[in-house]
Amino acid sequence: MIVSKATPLFRPELRGVPGHPIGTRVLVRPHPIDGQTEGGLHKPDEAKQRHMAGVLVAVGDMAADSLYDLGIEIGDEVWYGRYAGLVEKWQHIVRDGKGKCAHDGAWEAVPKRISGLTDAVVKYDPRWDGLHPHDENELRECRGCGALRLEERLVIMDKEDIVIDVDLALRIQRGEVERVRGKTDTGKVRYGLIRNGRTDTFEHRNGKREAA
Repeated sequence: MIVSKATPLFRPELRGVPGHPIGTRVLVRPHPIDGQTEGGLHKPDEAKQRHMAGVLVAVGDMAADSLYDLGIEIGDEVWYGRYAGLVEKWQHIVRDGKGKCAHDGAWEAVPKRISGLTDAVVKYDPRWDGLHPHDENELRECRGCGALRLEERLVIMDKEDIVIDVDLALRIQRGEVERVRGKTDTGKVRYGLIRNGRTDTFEHRNGKREAA
């Protein structure tokens, strides 16, 4: 008897992310595509607008060092370049079923909408509660145990592809992070960040702080 390993796209044990990024790579969960008009009508594929923004969900070890210095944290909303990274679909369990199940049987698709396109208020299948019923996401239910498996998009990119951090701007605005200017031991001027008044990012690593 030959037992094959689970495919990388679906490992029941993995819930938060599909894997740990290597080196300078990062994982971003992109914001959904605008697939509907304000009135609830579905847009044709050529009219859909893809947002080059999402949530940072995991970073590689080398990326973690430099992103920390830049004040970027996991969970931040980030913007990235239009052609950045590689888009992959990831299947993962979002609700456990009853009893032990190998999840090797049939998976039935869970519909998103349970009301007509002309309804003023769009209603969704209750099994989508707490999830994002976007056009590109698919939810399936295991026929054997009732577990729910979500297929969603993730973008694998290099840390350099991140161009804007929205939450960092909010932290600076609230005074949680301060942008300062200083000089390294060699006399080179460098800007850096100080978190909550601690010198953990700039002075400790790079030199003396001076008035900006």
